[in-house]
Formats: sequence, C-alpha cells, structure tokens
Amino acid sequence: MDATPDWPPAPSPASSKPRAWRFHSFDLMMRVPEDRRARIGRPAAWFVIWPAMILGFGMLGGLVAAFAYGFSAGMDALADPSGDGIMWYLHPMIAVANLTLLILFWNWSSGRGMAGAVMDPRARSWWRETGFGLIMLIVTLYAGGALITWVMQQLQLPITAENIVPAEAGVGLFLVALPGIVIIGPVIEEFIFRGWMLPALKQRGMGWVGALIVSSLIFGLLHVFAGPASVAYTTVLGFTAGITRILSGRLWGAVLLHALNNLFAISVPYFLVPGPV
Repeated sequence: MDATPDWPPAPSPASSKPRAWRFHSFDLMMRVPEDRRARIGRPAAWFVIWPAMILGFGMLGGLVAAFAYGFSAGMDALADPSGDGIMWYLHPMIAVANLTLLILFWNWSSGRGMAGAVMDPRARSWWRETGFGLIMLIVTLYAGGALITWVMQQLQLPITAENIVPAEAGVGLFLVALPGIVIIGPVIEEFIFRGWMLPALKQRGMGWVGALIVSSLIFGLLHVFAGPASVAYTTVLGFTAGITRILSGRLWGAVLLHALNNLFAISVPYFLVPGPV
C-alpha cells in the first residue's frame, strides 16, 4: 500500500521566496547584501521617523541658536523679529544639527548593511550626471516658479520673495550660511529622501512612479512651516531630484541639483520668486 501523503502539504519553495530585488545592475541599491535587503523599507514607520527627525533637529538647532543669541545680545533682542542678528547663530546651529543627524543616519544605515548604497554621492559618469543635474535645475526653477504662482493665486495670497540670507546683512552672513544651506543640508536630505526613501518605497511594491510621488510629497511637506509657496516648490524639487536619481542610479546629480538650487535661492531670491502680485 502507498504511504499516506503528508497533510497539510508543505509550502512550495517559491512561496517562501523573498520579494525580488527591484533594481538594475547600475543602481546603488545593488550594493545592499542579499541577507539585508528585506530590511530596506521595513518597518514602514521609518518613512515617518526620518522626516520627523529632520524637522526635530532643525527646530532643536533653532532653539539653541535663540538661547545663544539671547544670552549674548540680551533677551530684549529676541523681541525684535526684524533683527538679523539671530541669523548669525541660526545657520551654524542648524548646520551642526544636520551634521549630527548625518552621523545618526550613517549609523542606522550601516547597521542595516546599506550605508554604501544610500550615502555614496559619487557618479558613474561625472560629465553626464552633472549635465543632467544642471538641466533638471532649469526645469525645477521654471516648473517650481510656475507652481508657486498657481498655488498662491488659488489661495489668494501675495507672492513674496523668501530672503533666507538678507542681502543687507552683508557677505559675512552669506558665507556663514553657505556650508549649512548649500552643502550639509542638501547632502543629508538627499541621502535620506533619494538615497534611501525613494528606492525603499519602490521595493515595497509602489514602483518608481508611486515612490517618486510619495517621497516628493513628503519632502515638500517637510517644509510646511516655511509656507505654502515653499511646500509647492520643494515638492517639485523632490520630484526632479528623484528623476535624476532614478535615471542615473546614483546620487551625484540629485545632490548637485539640490545644492545649486539652494545656492541660487540664497544668492538671487528676488529672481527665484516674483515680487508681490
């Protein structure tokens, strides 16, 4: 008599396979070891935690700057919102906060075996990726400016220039703000949003289009405290930086685009955003 088959039947090997790795051979994510790939986008709470940490560290830097400014200039100086003195403390403190966040993100991504994939700004082709980043910068400026105009018209709000570094403060403050705004800030945000979040969302099954939309919206909402114009513009920036990351498989074009955009914003803000309408 034949032996009675096992019941219930054992699952087939195919049903226990992990989700296929969804990246091309030229993509940075191919550096993630196979035994670590299942952790890239799990748990989903990290998609909220890291943006919240960017906000939190920025607010902490601002708080420390306010205390330092109040201590050195007198608490009465804080009552004058038109004064630019606090900016000399604010920009260095935010840069330090971002550097701290960069170290934390490096430790976290290293523990998951993906630091080399999400924190490598080198290009495969410097000329090609630099050129593409410059092209996407032009697209960002025009598309972002158009979206700002439309959003502000729908909200019936005036369009005003965002003067992050007041020109009347002189070259000194510009140079103090430069490292944090043009180098450190773009690097940590690109590592988190385009280095990790964008491909992590794709790996969870969204596809590049869905991952691009979601990550860009989260990136835009990260700037909600700067107002609706900033949210609209940075959403476009997140979208163009994401396209640059997807097509190249690298972060150099996205980092360059973000850095040059910020340099443009603090250098010629009245050209970036039209005057009151």
